[in-house]
Amino acid sequence: NMAVLLLADTLACQCIFPEEIPLTANDVKDYMFSKKEIDISERAYENILDVCNINEKHFYRPDTSDNWTQGEFWGSMKKNQIIINAKQLEKLLSDDGFSPKKILKDWSKKRIY
Repeated sequence: NMAVLLLADTLACQCIFPEEIPLTANDVKDYMFSKKEIDISERAYENILDVCNINEKHFYRPDTSDNWTQGEFWGSMKKNQIIINAKQLEKLLSDDGFSPKKILKDWSKKRIY
Protein backbone atom coordinates (compact mmCIF):
# COMPACT_ATOMS: atom_id res chain seq x y z
CA ASN A 1 0.00 0.00 0.00
CA MET A 2 2.79 2.39 0.86
CA ALA A 3 4.50 1.73 -2.49
CA VAL A 4 1.30 2.74 -4.30
CA LEU A 5 1.07 5.89 -2.21
CA LEU A 6 4.70 6.81 -2.98
CA LEU A 7 4.16 6.18 -6.69
CA ALA A 8 0.99 8.29 -6.71
CA ASP A 9 2.79 11.11 -4.90
CA THR A 10 5.70 10.98 -7.37
CA LEU A 11 3.33 11.09 -10.35
CA ALA A 12 1.31 13.92 -8.80
CA CYS A 13 4.50 15.90 -8.28
CA GLN A 14 5.62 15.30 -11.87
CA CYS A 15 2.27 16.03 -13.50
CA ILE A 16 0.33 18.42 -11.26
CA PHE A 17 2.67 19.91 -8.64
CA PRO A 18 6.09 20.25 -10.31
CA GLU A 19 7.30 22.61 -7.58
CA GLU A 20 6.73 19.99 -4.87
CA ILE A 21 9.21 17.30 -3.79
CA PRO A 22 7.81 13.75 -3.79
CA LEU A 23 7.73 11.73 -0.59
CA THR A 24 10.48 9.20 0.02
CA ALA A 25 10.50 5.92 1.93
CA ASN A 26 12.23 7.72 4.82
CA ASP A 27 9.35 10.22 4.97
CA VAL A 28 6.76 7.48 5.54
CA LYS A 29 8.69 4.80 7.46
CA ASP A 30 7.19 5.91 10.80
CA TYR A 31 3.72 5.14 9.44
CA MET A 32 4.53 1.60 8.34
CA PHE A 33 3.96 -1.52 10.41
CA SER A 34 6.05 -4.65 10.67
CA LYS A 35 4.58 -7.98 9.58
CA LYS A 36 4.40 -8.99 13.24
CA GLU A 37 2.38 -5.86 14.11
CA ILE A 38 -0.31 -6.63 11.54
CA ASP A 39 -0.37 -10.40 12.06
CA ILE A 40 -3.89 -11.14 13.34
CA SER A 41 -2.89 -14.25 15.27
CA GLU A 42 -0.06 -12.33 16.95
CA ARG A 43 -2.46 -9.54 17.91
CA ALA A 44 -4.92 -12.12 19.27
CA TYR A 45 -2.14 -13.76 21.30
CA GLU A 46 -1.04 -10.45 22.84
CA ASN A 47 -4.66 -9.59 23.54
CA ILE A 48 -5.33 -12.92 25.30
CA LEU A 49 -2.22 -12.45 27.46
CA ASP A 50 -3.45 -9.00 28.45
CA VAL A 51 -6.97 -10.23 29.24
CA CYS A 52 -5.62 -13.13 31.31
CA ASN A 53 -3.29 -10.86 33.27
CA ILE A 54 -6.07 -8.35 33.92
CA ASN A 55 -8.33 -11.19 35.09
CA GLU A 56 -5.78 -13.24 37.01
CA LYS A 57 -8.27 -13.61 39.86
CA HIS A 58 -9.98 -16.26 37.68
CA PHE A 59 -6.86 -18.44 37.58
CA TYR A 60 -5.47 -20.92 40.05
CA ARG A 61 -1.93 -19.77 40.98
CA PRO A 62 0.10 -22.67 42.47
CA ASP A 63 3.20 -20.47 42.80
CA THR A 64 1.60 -17.98 45.22
CA SER A 65 0.10 -18.20 48.67
CA ASP A 66 -3.05 -16.55 47.30
CA ASN A 67 -3.80 -19.35 44.85
CA TRP A 68 -7.59 -19.54 44.94
CA THR A 69 -9.83 -18.10 42.23
CA GLN A 70 -12.70 -15.66 42.51
CA GLY A 71 -15.91 -16.27 40.57
CA GLU A 72 -15.51 -18.10 37.29
CA PHE A 73 -12.61 -20.51 37.00
CA TRP A 74 -10.71 -19.95 33.74
CA GLY A 75 -7.66 -22.15 34.28
CA SER A 76 -4.26 -21.98 35.93
CA MET A 77 -1.40 -19.54 35.66
CA LYS A 78 2.30 -20.03 36.44
CA LYS A 79 5.20 -17.67 35.89
CA ASN A 80 5.65 -18.47 32.18
CA GLN A 81 2.56 -20.53 31.43
CA ILE A 82 -1.18 -20.01 31.19
CA ILE A 83 -3.53 -22.95 30.88
CA ILE A 84 -6.99 -21.71 29.96
CA ASN A 85 -10.29 -23.52 29.54
CA ALA A 86 -10.94 -24.02 25.81
CA LYS A 87 -14.49 -22.64 25.92
CA GLN A 88 -13.31 -19.56 27.83
CA LEU A 89 -10.52 -18.98 25.30
CA GLU A 90 -12.99 -19.24 22.41
CA LYS A 91 -15.33 -16.80 24.18
CA LEU A 92 -12.55 -14.27 24.80
CA LEU A 93 -11.38 -14.47 21.20
CA SER A 94 -14.93 -14.09 19.86
CA ASP A 95 -15.71 -11.21 22.23
CA ASP A 96 -12.70 -9.32 20.86
CA GLY A 97 -13.69 -9.90 17.24
CA PHE A 98 -11.28 -12.73 16.40
CA SER A 99 -12.28 -15.98 14.72
CA PRO A 100 -11.38 -18.68 17.27
CA LYS A 101 -11.13 -21.39 14.62
CA LYS A 102 -8.72 -19.36 12.47
CA ILE A 103 -6.66 -18.10 15.41
CA LEU A 104 -6.28 -21.57 16.94
CA LYS A 105 -5.24 -22.97 13.56
CA ASP A 106 -2.62 -20.20 13.17
CA TRP A 107 -1.37 -20.73 16.71
CA SER A 108 -1.05 -24.45 16.06
CA LYS A 109 1.08 -23.79 12.95
CA LYS A 110 3.28 -21.41 14.93
CA ARG A 111 3.38 -23.82 17.91
CA ILE A 112 2.10 -21.14 20.26
CA TYR A 113 0.12 -23.74 22.18
